[in-house]
Amino acid sequence: MRLVLLYALLGTIAQAKPIQITLKVVDERGSPVPAARTTVQCRGMNSAVPTDFTGETNQVGLYQLRAESWSGLYLEASKAGHYAARLYDQPDEADLTQEIVLPRQINPRPLFVKFYNGNPDRGLHFPQSNAWFDYDLKVGDWLTPHGKGTVADFRIKITSPPNQGEMQWELSSIDANGGFATPSHLLKYSELKMPHQAPATGYVKSVVLTNQEDPMDVALFIRSRVQVDGAGKIISAHYGKIQGPVAINRRGSLTFTHYFNPQANDANLEFDPAQNLFEDPANPSTLAP
Repeated sequence: MRLVLLYALLGTIAQAKPIQITLKVVDERGSPVPAARTTVQCRGMNSAVPTDFTGETNQVGLYQLRAESWSGLYLEASKAGHYAARLYDQPDEADLTQEIVLPRQINPRPLFVKFYNGNPDRGLHFPQSNAWFDYDLKVGDWLTPHGKGTVADFRIKITSPPNQGEMQWELSSIDANGGFATPSHLLKYSELKMPHQAPATGYVKSVVLTNQEDPMDVALFIRSRVQVDGAGKIISAHYGKIQGPVAINRRGSLTFTHYFNPQANDANLEFDPAQNLFEDPANPSTLAP
């Protein structure tokens, strides 16, 4: 009886019908991206070698095909003048229609960008838990006497509950009109994951991050070094961002990447990876824009 069921199951799989795959490629404004190079990678039931289908989107940004896959789909889209997208493990049980956003390359610029990796000895070491410490985004360090920083952009406190899996870090703004804002969208599959510009509104004074979150989901814009006039109107501010992966390890160091625009009142945070203003050998040669 079991053999009969097994043969029936294998027969059903062998007779699986191709699915319709429709990719709709747009830019960050929702406008179609024609002539974008697209790749759909499938893997057959008895094949160790994936099958690639490559083509270009039409005038309304669509690319369509029929294909079979038994282990998820890999999707890729790219075009000159745009940031590429790569989507792994997409479902293949039924027809798939997937929108892929390729943000435009508008005005990449030099920024101060610092990367702390997951190695406990190369992350940002925290001086002490359950206490606040000020951080300088431009210098990429704690303020003295714990580091070389001179101007505080925000402060951080790590709390370490008995359950180490619940470690969290709190971020608090230095300035009354500064703070943190979540992006309007987060494209985890894109080379440019966050919007080009920091927002003008929507900032909150503090945020709490925990190890229970997906480290790739963390994305925050930062407004700091704020100056106001006599009426309380902002006349000068600097902008930066924190981008995942973000994590805390048990040895008291942080993993994250932060960006800082040194030009006051310039909210552009579209980074040119070839022009990192940090001269830090620990930074990768290329970082995400």
